Amino acid sequence: MDARFIVITLLHLLALAVLPPGFQWVLATAFPVAALLRYQRPNDQGETTPYVLGLIGVSSALALIYKVLSVLSADTPDPEGAMLYSFALWALGLAGVTYLGYLVYVIRFIFWERTGPLFGPRTRSEDVLDQLKRH
Repeated sequence: MDARFIVITLLHLLALAVLPPGFQWVLATAFPVAALLRYQRPNDQGETTPYVLGLIGVSSALALIYKVLSVLSADTPDPEGAMLYSFALWALGLAGVTYLGYLVYVIRFIFWERTGPLFGPRTRSEDVLDQLKRH
């Protein structure tokens, strides 16, 4: 098994353990969505896996930073404590935005060939290689 996968899985589980309940339910979908991508697009794993793991890892790391800063802000008197808490909220917001970007990336990649101008047709890497071999 890939070491990156193990590290990011542990980081993600730790982030889920310390997050507020609303974010736990949202971020718990990270690996099921990745499994859906793996099921739908088996030919593009080499291309998508680093992005998927990276976005899950960044979101999890930001969630842990949120928790560390919120704990530090509780023990720090104002105004420094208020500043630390605002940084914690920024980290939580960035974790959410990063995760939304991850969902957009995965959904775009799954449905790329199926709908509209945004997700217009795309040639599979195997087809491109076949065309190049013919020339």
